[in-house]
Amino acid sequence: MKKKKQMISRKIIFFVVMIFLLLSCHPDLENYDYLVDPIITEEDSLNMIVITKEGDPQLITGNIFKILFKTFKTIERNNSNIEISPFRIRWELKDEKDPNNCLAHYGIPVPTEIDLIPEVIKKDNPEVKLENWKYGTTGKILHIGSYETEKESILKLEKYIENNHYTIISKLEEEYLRGPGFFTEGDPDEYYTIIRYLIKSDSLIYQDSLQIDIIDSLSAKQKIDSLSF
Repeated sequence: MKKKKQMISRKIIFFVVMIFLLLSCHPDLENYDYLVDPIITEEDSLNMIVITKEGDPQLITGNIFKILFKTFKTIERNNSNIEISPFRIRWELKDEKDPNNCLAHYGIPVPTEIDLIPEVIKKDNPEVKLENWKYGTTGKILHIGSYETEKESILKLEKYIENNHYTIISKLEEEYLRGPGFFTEGDPDEYYTIIRYLIKSDSLIYQDSLQIDIIDSLSAKQKIDSLSF
């Protein structure tokens, strides 16, 4: 009986902790309303704790987020001044013909001074890594609503990027300001998701292409000159 009470108590504590974590990573959403229309901006690189997985996101995402939360809280024990930020996912590969089979990088930002995954995490979850996510010039938009209705926001962002003479140079990234919790789905119409692409100015791409052509031409000339001796 005593053991049973202890187990129930631990479960209650676990649920309270998880709810606290969910609430603690929700930013003030009003600060993001300006993103309902797409923008182009500059963003700094981020130090991230990351898990990369292939498979059906609906089956694996929840457990991955729990592991990342656990990793963050373990890091926080020795860094009490840090605050948790919303989850992000970078979709390395998303097969439109098979949406249930994705390769995705799941991550949470951590301060730059964090350079090691705690040993207690590495022992049970060796898949957790530290990565530097590079940004720079980005195009982004805020999508309000369910994930099933994201396509309209994505197309709006892509059109904006094209009209401003930029080219997308990355796969899609999502940052989850508000979404389903571990225990409830919440209201999908009130999900807040930032959709982001890394981009590059078309003029810079042209300059890069021109530079490559010049290098190739010089290389070809050098080969011809070497054959003439």
